[in-house]
Amino acid sequence: MLEDYFVRPKTLDRIRQSLIAGSIEKYLAWMEEHGISNRRYIAEPLY
Repeated sequence: MLEDYFVRPKTLDRIRQSLIAGSIEKYLAWMEEHGISNRRYIAEPLY
């Protein structure tokens, strides 16, 4: 599920190794259950 929201391998690895990885997974599952698209949370890069 993380792959649906984060595309950079380094970001995925960092999240999976963090203490809050389980909470992030639960939050993403909750968003999906409530029909919240991952497209709403894609931000433009800051330069």
